[in-house]
Amino acid sequence: MRTTSPCLNGNTAWNTFSTGYSKGYSSFSSKAIDSIPGIGRTVHVDEEPYIDRKKLYRTMVYPDDMKKIGIEAILSFVVLINESGQCTEAFVECARGRGTVLTKQDFEKFESAAMQSIKSATFIPGKKDGKSVQCWMPVPINFQIR
Repeated sequence: MRTTSPCLNGNTAWNTFSTGYSKGYSSFSSKAIDSIPGIGRTVHVDEEPYIDRKKLYRTMVYPDDMKKIGIEAILSFVVLINESGQCTEAFVECARGRGTVLTKQDFEKFESAAMQSIKSATFIPGKKDGKSVQCWMPVPINFQIR
C-alpha cells in the first residue's frame, strides 16, 4: 500500500500543506481535501515526512471488545506533522470494516485507539531546502487480529 504523496519526478515529491503555495495534486481525493479544514494546498518538499509504522503499531491498543467478537478495520488518517515531528491535527479520511460493516460505535472505538497512538507518536518531519517543514501525510491503520 502506498503511504506517501505521488512523486512528480525521481528526486522530489509534493505534499499537502495548510499554508502552501499553489493548488496542486496530492494522494488525497479532492472530496477529502475539500472536507478537511486547511488542507488542499501543496508545497514542494525534498523529503516526505515519515513514521515507523511498526513502532506505531506497537503502541496501539486493539479495542478489547472488538477483538473478542472478531471485528477488524482499516482506517486511513490524514495527519498534519509540524516542524518538530509532532502530530498537530489528524482526521479520518475513510474507514471500513474487514468482512463486516462498522457501526458508529465500532468506528469510534477504532478511531479512538488509533488517534491515541498517532497523537503520541514522533514523526520525522518533511524537509524543504534542508529545513523541517509542516506538512500533511497519509497514515493508514490496519486493525487485524493475528
